[in-house]
Amino acid sequence: MKSDVKRNLFFILSAISFLLMSATILVMPFAYENEIELKATGTAFWLFLILGFLFNFLSDRAQKAYQKELPENAEKMEGRVGLLSFFSNIPASISDAVLLAGILAAFCMELFRPSLTTTYAAYVLLFFILLSFCMHCLFNGKKFRFIRKSIHVGSGRNYAKK
Repeated sequence: MKSDVKRNLFFILSAISFLLMSATILVMPFAYENEIELKATGTAFWLFLILGFLFNFLSDRAQKAYQKELPENAEKMEGRVGLLSFFSNIPASISDAVLLAGILAAFCMELFRPSLTTTYAAYVLLFFILLSFCMHCLFNGKKFRFIRKSIHVGSGRNYAKK
């Protein structure tokens, strides 16, 4: 398999793993009564978190292999890491907006309606905050910019000159 295809596949698997990791938060209240279900939920959380990091690492390695295949004058991957960048593209802007709205909603919920922190709404809010933070890091990162650029170049469209 070509290294650019592997990079894209590992990137998608990383995003899916982070989605499933975040989804385990939604199951926690239902597993609260049974210790075995609670341990299974916790194990799934950590397993999907580790898988997300592993697929992200494998995507990085495939990206480096892909860059070695490029000619000398080709553009190399540069820029800040995704954790420090904000609103760099459309998917990143959506995840950043959801992250900021979730943090603001959590702050307001704790300040004005503390009784809601013991309901299922708190778990849903935590799910959105956790998922949007993971997607913020993925979509604002160098790798996603390079993937997006290679997809547009590979399709014959050049959006950079608009």
